[in-house]
Amino acid sequence: QACTEMVMPMIVSNESMFPPFSFSYENNSEGCLAYYGVRPRIHWITTEYGG
Repeated sequence: QACTEMVMPMIVSNESMFPPFSFSYENNSEGCLAYYGVRPRIHWITTEYGG
């Protein structure tokens, strides 16, 4: 679902035990295309359910 229905950005700062990570829609989209052959539909949830 993360690649077909809902874009779920996960961001980690240097305030935790995990290494810093910033979300990039472009990188996420390319990863979904490479692994699953689909691109995320970034506005799907509001189109389907309103918002």
